[in-house]
Amino acid sequence: MDPRRTAQHIAGRVATLDGDLTVSEVLRAGTAVLGEVIDFDAAAMTAADPTTLLPTAAAHIVGLPPWSCGPYWDAEYLRPDLMTFAELHRRGEGATTLHRLTGGRPERSRRHREIYRRLGLDSELRAPLSLGGACYGMLDLARGEGTPDFSDADLAVIDEAVPALARRIRRAIARPSASDEPLPEGTSVIILDEVGEILSMTSDARENLALLPETLNAGTSSAIFLNAIVHAVWARARFLASGLEAPPARARIVLRDGRRMTLRGSCTRTESGGMGHTVLTLEPTRRSQLGPLLLATYELTDREEEIVSLLLRGDSAQQIATRLGISLHTVRTHTKRIHDKTGVSSRAELTMLFIDEEFLPNADITTHVAGQP
Repeated sequence: MDPRRTAQHIAGRVATLDGDLTVSEVLRAGTAVLGEVIDFDAAAMTAADPTTLLPTAAAHIVGLPPWSCGPYWDAEYLRPDLMTFAELHRRGEGATTLHRLTGGRPERSRRHREIYRRLGLDSELRAPLSLGGACYGMLDLARGEGTPDFSDADLAVIDEAVPALARRIRRAIARPSASDEPLPEGTSVIILDEVGEILSMTSDARENLALLPETLNAGTSSAIFLNAIVHAVWARARFLASGLEAPPARARIVLRDGRRMTLRGSCTRTESGGMGHTVLTLEPTRRSQLGPLLLATYELTDREEEIVSLLLRGDSAQQIATRLGISLHTVRTHTKRIHDKTGVSSRAELTMLFIDEEFLPNADITTHVAGQP
């Protein structure tokens, strides 16, 4: 099979993955499908919060030990290294390799020096799993020393598969929880020091931390071994506190059973103005905070998204037609298509689909509506 047909075949395999898979299952299955045609010795595929590019669910890891977690995310969020996912997503150039980026000098990368070389790995391929201008995941593959760099054909397979992978991850992130049990109300608080070790926490924080995907216990340490999501939010908070610009230190986390919590980070200041401890807060995620992500799941057109936003804020069909400069008949046609795509039959059902009723006045469904103040 020629490289182009191989790439299309793999993309088709990914696209036909079961639509009811959890995030972890999508990541595992996606990695396995790619491994059918691309050789690698280590891999990491992670779901991302599209508004902050921080990890949002359990990652699927192959060949990377737990000790590499901290340095890996530090190189992404605390002291950004070469070829960060944020930069790759911003450039929109698809998959690439560290050897290509550095002209065959991967040692220029701190991630390579501190992690991959210690593990006997050399070639690294990275790709943001982006779709429609948003990044829903991150893919990292690596090969052992003495093996060739990833080929153009390998990159073509990844680029062809990325939209399908992003679509599957997005669907899994947004799918309703399988649990009817409500999350604990209130906010848990965790205080971390300058190297990311826990100093103190509220009484309910340990219980809530245990709900996070793949939280590990260091065993020999008195501190909890922070999982990737917690470490990443801590690193982003420290980065922002240093005066540099980046998206907020916030991740909307998908728990093992599909329920969601939001983790936020910020740093205190000492009396002299220096950077102090990092404060993390963990609380249930309201459905209203997931509006844009849920909206994207239904693959509405730009016009349909505009109309959904206006319907949810209470505009009548005539008001929508006037605001958008289209006919009343066109508004009704779009509304019917919206109902068909989302599986609802009324505005009330549409509202309940996207917004917690008690949070309706503060709902943020779309980022922009043409002509809307």
